Amino acid sequence: VLVQLDVVLHFTSFIQSSLEGSLVIQLIG
Repeated sequence: VLVQLDVVLHFTSFIQSSLEGSLVIQLIG
């Protein structure tokens, strides 16, 4: 359970960072 939770946290953080990056690219572009 702890391992799955850790994976979920990493996955959500990865998605959040990717979304923020795409938003920055759209604002700059």
